[in-house]
Amino acid sequence: MAPLIQVPTPTTTAAQTRTLKGTVLGLVPAVEDVGNRNFDGGAHPLPARRPAPPLAGDEPTEIVKQPKSRPVSQKRLLAEVKGIYTGLVMVEKKCIEVVNDRRGNRLSNAQWQALIHLHCFLLEEYYDFFLASQHPSASPAVRSLPSRHGMIARMWQHGVQNFLDLLRYHLPASLEYMLTFIYKACSMMALLYETVPVFEDTWIECLGKLTCYRIAIEGDIRVEGSNNRQA
Repeated sequence: MAPLIQVPTPTTTAAQTRTLKGTVLGLVPAVEDVGNRNFDGGAHPLPARRPAPPLAGDEPTEIVKQPKSRPVSQKRLLAEVKGIYTGLVMVEKKCIEVVNDRRGNRLSNAQWQALIHLHCFLLEEYYDFFLASQHPSASPAVRSLPSRHGMIARMWQHGVQNFLDLLRYHLPASLEYMLTFIYKACSMMALLYETVPVFEDTWIECLGKLTCYRIAIEGDIRVEGSNNRQA
């Protein structure tokens, strides 16, 4: 079993959270791009998308009812969560290895594409784990698994941050791949925000960090383009 990692506690105030929601949810791509994944083979479809909370001055929106989930036995649900976690740890370990091995090496287009695919697959594994562990039929013990195993901190570190550091190390050659990965990671965080609301504030913080990355990179692109035109 992977070592326990302390899950970071969101530090934003209520006012900052409302502002950040409006900012990041307006910038992230549609979550349909990620796909409608069912963790148990189709018997329990994902909940419908939750509309973003209205900001001050917005018109009230119609309440969207969540579809009912069929009950699942505790034994089956626990087995499902354990199976997801086992596969997740294997992919997580692979991501750690490949990032460490390739930090000082130039990568081809095919290698970058493979790394993006691998890290997106890891994010999907985390998503499946969060969705299964927070199923309406889950016991309190199963619901507490993400916190007990530091899953949020691990997802950010191994699924996002380490790969972004590698991409940043290889800039400017990795610029296109970095923007592609940020787009995909934003899609997954938006999906988590809408389908695993128990960690809503944390998903907002993750979206905020990714959005800051993207804005900074796109700002550098504009500055570089302006300098080239002046030259």
